[in-house]
Amino acid sequence: MHLIKALLFVLVLAFIISCPAHSEESPSVSSYSTIVSTPIFSQNLVHGLPSGWKLVNPGKANRPEGMLFSLNYALDGQTPANWTELITVTGFKNLAQNANATPKALIGKMAGQKESVCPDNSVAVSGGDVAFGEVRGHVAVLGCGKLPNDLGGMKAGEGEIGVYIVLKGANDMYVIQRMQRVSSFEPESQPITPQDLDELLKSLSPIGLCELTDTPNQCQPKLGGKK
Repeated sequence: MHLIKALLFVLVLAFIISCPAHSEESPSVSSYSTIVSTPIFSQNLVHGLPSGWKLVNPGKANRPEGMLFSLNYALDGQTPANWTELITVTGFKNLAQNANATPKALIGKMAGQKESVCPDNSVAVSGGDVAFGEVRGHVAVLGCGKLPNDLGGMKAGEGEIGVYIVLKGANDMYVIQRMQRVSSFEPESQPITPQDLDELLKSLSPIGLCELTDTPNQCQPKLGGKK
């Protein structure tokens, strides 16, 4: 868990400073049981929450100077330190004001961080630009086929794979990650097939951004995906 936060912290600093085949294990997929609307900085981030998941730590803004917001959902009975699957929601304050900080560029930064901790075994498969209601985003599958060292609560030799969704709001940028710990795998046979990716996106839909003052009726037409 500390690894995830550390990597995201490095990503937002990088923008601020630098810019003026299939395994035996498949991700579990379920349709959402509720729609979550979380106020993060200047907008509400909305997404579906699959059944059997719960909030395992409250959202909070943290360093630097409240620029990064994060919260986590895990399967019932699991914790941020002991999970097989994890949904992480992150907000980057004011990052959207930087013209160079596109959803695709942020995905690229995350892929670079994966490569730095998982050399020769990292996975980065773009799902392309996607419209989530009224906002544009980018989707990708990122992961590590075989972790070379114990790191962030994971053991050397384990694999990790997930779907990443990046949205660019009016002022801020947002990331939704649904990750899974798996047995080691070869990058060319990473566990999330195109069909799996489609189902995982559906399990997190509807996805989008609404204004803090929007009523539910005003918000719903702004969302993309299954409602």
